[in-house]
Amino acid sequence: MGTSIITYIAIYFIAINIITFLIYGIDKWKAKRNHWRISEYTLLMLALIGGVIGAWLGMKIFHHKTKHKKFRVGIPAILFIWIAGVVLLVCSSCSTTQNGTKVTDGMYIQLGGGASMIH
Repeated sequence: MGTSIITYIAIYFIAINIITFLIYGIDKWKAKRNHWRISEYTLLMLALIGGVIGAWLGMKIFHHKTKHKKFRVGIPAILFIWIAGVVLLVCSSCSTTQNGTKVTDGMYIQLGGGASMIH
């Protein structure tokens, strides 16, 4: 049996967040030593393509880019957009039936009293 698409997506998000976190740390290290820096565009794009949790943790742990408005506002905004997107994606695959149960991929999930039905 092959690996599911969900597994690949999970691996991607774990990897991009670890990479983003490390890059924020590297940029902070470089900033302290007056070395060549990673561009703000690159840091924000890493967050946008899925590394937003790594970016947020990098900002908090390394105290990096915390005084820049585009990061103070941008990273939480990107996080909100990602959360909203995931919620919409998950909810778009669900519909409510007349008896108050949710249907997800052909399975009934119990919301209140009564018996659940799986088909």
